[in-house]
Amino acid sequence: TMSDVEQIHVVSSYAEALLVQSCLDEEEIPYHLQPFNDPAFGSFWRRVEGWGVVLAPAEYRERIVQICEDIANARRESGD
Repeated sequence: TMSDVEQIHVVSSYAEALLVQSCLDEEEIPYHLQPFNDPAFGSFWRRVEGWGVVLAPAEYRERIVQICEDIANARRESGD
């Protein structure tokens, strides 16, 4: 269930967040994208690098990490 979520990946930008969202939706993986600028995070999170985090059930960790690595590699190769 989504009540047993953990932080899986730090998203570096809004553009990356959109790509991750698209891939996770396509594979029907349950997740939540949480921007660091959300007031729910408070001031602590403002010191963290990146745009936000992917939160998801632990059993999806391995697949989500792979998707995020694939996206990062593709963006590096394209010079994005």
